[in-house]
Amino acid sequence: MGKKQRKCGGRPCARWGRRMNILEPMILLLVAQEPAHGYGMVERLADVFGITEIHPQTIYRALQDMETAEWITANWDMESVQGPPKKVYQITEAGTGALAAWSIELEGLRQMLDTFVETYNQFHSQEQNGNMDGTNPTPSRSKNTHQTNTDTERNIMKIAISASGPQIESPVDLSFGRCPYYLLVDTDNNTFEAQPNSAAAGQSGVGIKVAQNLIQSGAKAILASKIGPNAYNVINAAGVPVYNAAGMTAAQAVEAFKNGTLQSIDSANNNDAAPGTIGAGNQHRHGQR
Repeated sequence: MGKKQRKCGGRPCARWGRRMNILEPMILLLVAQEPAHGYGMVERLADVFGITEIHPQTIYRALQDMETAEWITANWDMESVQGPPKKVYQITEAGTGALAAWSIELEGLRQMLDTFVETYNQFHSQEQNGNMDGTNPTPSRSKNTHQTNTDTERNIMKIAISASGPQIESPVDLSFGRCPYYLLVDTDNNTFEAQPNSAAAGQSGVGIKVAQNLIQSGAKAILASKIGPNAYNVINAAGVPVYNAAGMTAAQAVEAFKNGTLQSIDSANNNDAAPGTIGAGNQHRHGQR
């Protein structure tokens, strides 16, 4: 089987080997800020992002693609007093997940560009000084890379666990977005930190918020019983694996992770999994992919 393709909001993520369609996340962000019709996007793109030369048809085509992907919905504004009714676009829950995935993807691009500029400046400085004999060491990468030098040297693996309580012996919770606590475990020195789930009482988009928080906390793997599609898309876009720890305590899940016996979850899993079984979604044994 070929390598599984990462998804951003249900569609393939951008690849750095080809030009990224930066227009889609820009428009999606503007629609998330407030509902809008297509032609109004021309002015807003200029005001917010400084894009002044773009054909309206390009914007309408992007809106149509995002509507097909169910990132946005369109309703006719029948109260318009000037001209015929216009389509007004609003973001959907799936679109919110896609926007979060885009944010992570674009952050990776920003870091890559920072590294390029730093590397070029060092190269240009060497060229100006006439030091082009090939003996210079390779320029160090920017500090804004996904993994810091300190993490690489120490080989630290921080994992996040959705838990029913703040203790390492607490059960892995049946819910990902609305579990009471998250345990951030450092498998290098066997310490953990319990964080209350501040998003648990939210009305919508809870899984997305939690996924973003855990990624920002530096989690390199997530252990859970189940996970919804929007949260999974955000986590998958960040390249963070998810493992099935249903029916275990957090301590048991950590040991199973270290031993390579957990099953990885390769798609959204909304079904409660019984202890020792594999829930919905494509799964592989940890360490045996």
